[in-house]
Amino acid sequence: MNRREVAARALVSVGAMLVALSLPLLRPGHSMAPATTTATSALVAATGATALIGCALLASMRPPASSMGPLAAAAAVVWVSPSWVGWAEGPPLVRSVGELLVPFAAPVLLHVVVAAPRGRIDGRGARSLVATVYTSIGLAVATLALVRDPFLDRLCSANCTANVFLVVPLPRVAALLRDAVIVTTTAVAVLGVVLAGTRLIGSARAARADTARVVAPAALALLAGASGRLLAPGAMLGRDHVGVHRLASVTEAAALTLLGAGIAWSVLIVRARRRRVARLAHELGASPMTGSLRRALAAILDDPTLDVLYPLAGSTRHVDATGEPRELTLRPDRAVTEIRRGENTVAVVVHDIALRGDPRLADYLGTAARLAIDNERLQADVLARLRELRESRARIVEAADAARRAVERNLHDGAQQSLVALLYELTLARLHAERAGEPAQAADIAATQRRAAEIAERLRSIAHGPIPAILDHHGLEAALRTLAEESTVPTDVRVGFSHRLPLPVERAAYVVVARSVEAGDVARGSVHASVTLDRSLLTVSVNGNAPDDIEALRDRVGALGGSITATDGGLQAVIPCA
Repeated sequence: MNRREVAARALVSVGAMLVALSLPLLRPGHSMAPATTTATSALVAATGATALIGCALLASMRPPASSMGPLAAAAAVVWVSPSWVGWAEGPPLVRSVGELLVPFAAPVLLHVVVAAPRGRIDGRGARSLVATVYTSIGLAVATLALVRDPFLDRLCSANCTANVFLVVPLPRVAALLRDAVIVTTTAVAVLGVVLAGTRLIGSARAARADTARVVAPAALALLAGASGRLLAPGAMLGRDHVGVHRLASVTEAAALTLLGAGIAWSVLIVRARRRRVARLAHELGASPMTGSLRRALAAILDDPTLDVLYPLAGSTRHVDATGEPRELTLRPDRAVTEIRRGENTVAVVVHDIALRGDPRLADYLGTAARLAIDNERLQADVLARLRELRESRARIVEAADAARRAVERNLHDGAQQSLVALLYELTLARLHAERAGEPAQAADIAATQRRAAEIAERLRSIAHGPIPAILDHHGLEAALRTLAEESTVPTDVRVGFSHRLPLPVERAAYVVVARSVEAGDVARGSVHASVTLDRSLLTVSVNGNAPDDIEALRDRVGALGGSITATDGGLQAVIPCA
């Protein structure tokens, strides 16, 4: 327990004692009228005070302590302070202190609106606003106590005799200061209502429910309290506004009761989430699985959009549990909680901003779920590197295919065209020799012509390449059926689908079948090939001789994240299509 928690619990304990001593003063007929003029209104007032101090004790006396505890205790003390003012038989010091505390109802509730639901104020501007309100009200109230003589105050109601802080009685200055305090507290109440509406409208859907439990009752209490303060002076002049003033007081008491219930509910929800996180840590520590941390956290924190990302060592990039690259970009309704090991960030949890709570939660989660986090982090790093390796292999295969196609174009447009022209000239020369009656020369030219035709055919086969143009233009099924028709080995090809697949996948499947067909042997019978698609996996099964360059096939298929299994009767390739 740190010093702040000790101080908070001490403040709540003092507040609880003061409220407990003040409850007997909240009785019908007490000079705090009109807030407790009836048994019902007195009961509502006591219920509001009890609810606030009860939630303060709940928030502060059981670890982990919530910062809302001291705020709720302060609201409870300020709420019962008018009973000190109206305590006719009470000590003058107590009644004078009550006069000082009454105007702080609006600042305390404004503080609740700004700090809800966690009890801490985010942002320098908000902290400056709350500090300014407290300071301005405090200075005005302190000055008023120094110059106000209750006996000379024409509008005094509950306390017309006691002010132990009086130094110099200045009735006119006191009247001006009293009016200034009323106007200032009313302005603070209006500001609090506006801020409450802004927070509720601008908060995310998940945050709105947590915030509304505290902010909405506080705004209602501010509105009712401001109405009561504005009507209180008029009630001294006549009976026209007594009923409305009583209604405002009862409404404020009811709103404070709801505020206490909302704070208590928020505290219980936070503790329930912590228990679920502890249970999560135990479950993950027993049998962590890939992605289990994200799924479990999303379930227990009621945030289906929650994500767990892992930074790659030596890089600014992040990946998820499967090694998939992810961008760490935040929207206004998202927040990031870092899980650290010493100076290093081992994981980041991206979640709804409503779940941004006690900063110790990150350390707690990091310690409790250490095994799951470290397991997923290491696995994510390995998977990310494997993904990079596959992408690198795919780029190499694509570059090799591009270079091969460039060579094929050059052969077709250059050497092959030259051989065709040479064959034409040899044909003319042979015909000329035959007409000239030189059979020996014609025979030599014919032999040269045959050798040139063989070279042209080989060159045409090389220029044709391992991947025919029909594959790119008409798809895998058309290319395989053309392969079967042109093969010298009887080939039976069956394709279980007709739609197109990604071109790298079609090329890999075609090369697997083509190499197996080329390795076929007529003496061993026909080659049977089947290509099937199951969801996102393409399976190529070939019965026949396994090709000699199976390692090259493994490189091509492996570049797509697939695998090849060779058997005595052929081979099988499994290629992901996604």
